[in-house]
Amino acid sequence: MKKTKITRMWAAVLAIAMLLTPTFSFAAEANPKASSDVSAGTIKQGTAAPAAPAILSPEDVQKFTDEFFQQEQVKQLAPGAVVSVVKDGKVLLEKGYGYSDVKNKKPVDAKETVFRIASVSKVFTATAVMQLVEQGKIDLHADVQQYLGDAKLRNKTGSKLTMEHLLTHTSGVEYADSMDAMQPDLDSITALKDVVRDQMPEITTKPGEVYSYDNFASMLQGYIVQQVSGTLFNQYIEKHILDPLGMNDSSFLLTSELRSKLAKSYAPGNTELPIINMKPTDAPQGGMLSTGADMTKFMLTQLNGGVYEGGRILQSDSLDNMLNPQVSIHPKLPNMAYGYEFFNHHLFNGQHVVMKGGDLPAHSSMLWLLPKQNTGVFIVYNSNAPLREMYLQAFMNRYFPDSSSKPEFLKPTKEQLARYEGVYKDLRIGLMVFPVKANEDGTLSVRNLPFKYKQVDEFLFMSEEGSQLAFKEIDGQIEYAYFASLSPVSWAKKIGAPLKYEDVGRNHPYRTYIDGISSLITLHVGEDADEDELELEPKEEMTRAEFVELLADYMDMGYSYKKPVAKDSINHEFAAAIQTAIDMQVVTLDKSQKFYPDKAIQRQEAADMIWKVMKSFGAAPQDAKLSGKTDAWAVEGVKFMVASGLYGPEVKKGKDGSFDYQSRKPLLRQEAAAIFYTMSFPTDGAAK
Repeated sequence: MKKTKITRMWAAVLAIAMLLTPTFSFAAEANPKASSDVSAGTIKQGTAAPAAPAILSPEDVQKFTDEFFQQEQVKQLAPGAVVSVVKDGKVLLEKGYGYSDVKNKKPVDAKETVFRIASVSKVFTATAVMQLVEQGKIDLHADVQQYLGDAKLRNKTGSKLTMEHLLTHTSGVEYADSMDAMQPDLDSITALKDVVRDQMPEITTKPGEVYSYDNFASMLQGYIVQQVSGTLFNQYIEKHILDPLGMNDSSFLLTSELRSKLAKSYAPGNTELPIINMKPTDAPQGGMLSTGADMTKFMLTQLNGGVYEGGRILQSDSLDNMLNPQVSIHPKLPNMAYGYEFFNHHLFNGQHVVMKGGDLPAHSSMLWLLPKQNTGVFIVYNSNAPLREMYLQAFMNRYFPDSSSKPEFLKPTKEQLARYEGVYKDLRIGLMVFPVKANEDGTLSVRNLPFKYKQVDEFLFMSEEGSQLAFKEIDGQIEYAYFASLSPVSWAKKIGAPLKYEDVGRNHPYRTYIDGISSLITLHVGEDADEDELELEPKEEMTRAEFVELLADYMDMGYSYKKPVAKDSINHEFAAAIQTAIDMQVVTLDKSQKFYPDKAIQRQEAADMIWKVMKSFGAAPQDAKLSGKTDAWAVEGVKFMVASGLYGPEVKKGKDGSFDYQSRKPLLRQEAAAIFYTMSFPTDGAAK
């Protein structure tokens, strides 16, 4: 396993956030009042008798939006927001709501208040690329290495990586997220070329084969724009896109002027967060700042064939490629265009919708275009909450209600569905796994989901509630799946059979855990045995280094590229994993800057590390009644593990309802298998 990637926990949280609230997406898709159909190039949600659409006029959309933001539930989601709506070349709405500064009660102004638009920036980067394609300076289908100068791709596939792959997030890189994407020093300047060279990931999957949301791909697009044009990326964007459109309050740099207009960022409870700086400073993948009024000009241009007030920034053919599907798991379930994306399909209401969402800490955005209706919506706000989905769902239901009827479900047999069974691992966030099972009634189930999927087309399934599931076949075998409501911006890969360990017999008490997790992580860390004769040594005590290696392997989001700081781990086999855990603030060194990598890890130490990871992902403290001895610093972690059922048969519930986690005992390999298995496949064994 290569250990060259960057991992910081706060950046991992950003990576999760950039999934763009899939939990809300799931909740919306699971609306039992909705029905579904398959047509018009996408999956539609509808009702048998839709309401007549309201007329989308300036007066009506302002009244509608005003009433939306007057709702108490909405006010609790974001202190301040901007909404812009355009149709048929006209601005229908351009208005701010709430506060850009809660303490000083400074209202949001659509023309003056600046927001970070996060990953919506990617559309501007893609626009710059397409301009250079039109000029013949970039070939969409040529190997991009020719544009990179002395920055070298780490391509292990033998297949070329093209600009089209970068634009459609099908690059095949092993770890697609730049894990060092933000920094607190507002005056620090980090060059785009330095970040690209330092953080170049490996390409491990054939480019063009799979879709997975790819921040590095967009950063590489920006670097290529810079290389080909001979102009710094941010300067190119300013000269060729922002200035021609009169977007005078937009930039990829946090200038002093824009900083003075920037909406403050808020965590839940209106807790103000510090301003962040991007890394690289002009991050093509998510660094742009803008206003509602400026984004209105961009939407008008995109919907008008690349022309704004008589000036053209892009040819209509280029825009057609940006506004229509280029990659789809299924023809009726698209994923990517050039720069734009397709998810939240349940909100499309049968319309052709192309969109781009974005998230940074406490700034969320969505650009939503209906090209055939010549309509666009942009919403941005200073928090991270499902506000955009709520607004867009209400907007679509009012002005573009779904008129589709229920689909006609096919009736396959369980035997016919057997090829879809298996465990699928998310290609972007490796700790997300989805077990799929075929049922006797000719449906598919995904573990821990309350509904069943019925077949509506070859490789395409839908629940009665509208949740969507699609599969992709490679050489006659099902290799990938797309769980639209669980992981909307990445496909998942079907994993192989579990490894067989010679010393783990059929009746071994940990056999289920070991088999279940062995295809996801390498339990026999540090072993070089032939795979046909593997031995786990299940009762072997795990070392601290072995456990952090397992934890990094399980998270599957990369390894630190930094030089090891633990003095006793510099040349250790798992030095990269140890540094990763330090970067993530999962472990701390003692006063002598030592980690003690080969010391046996206590069960409470492992519990504390996992708790810190889960807490950073937003997990809340849990309560459980403990018995036995647990050190004070580990109590919170041990309670979380017990309450969540993250243990094996070594932990039992006492007559008084307490659990002895055996906190101070060394963690055995078989027990580690149980922990990671129950994290991936939750059971009903959690403490009540």
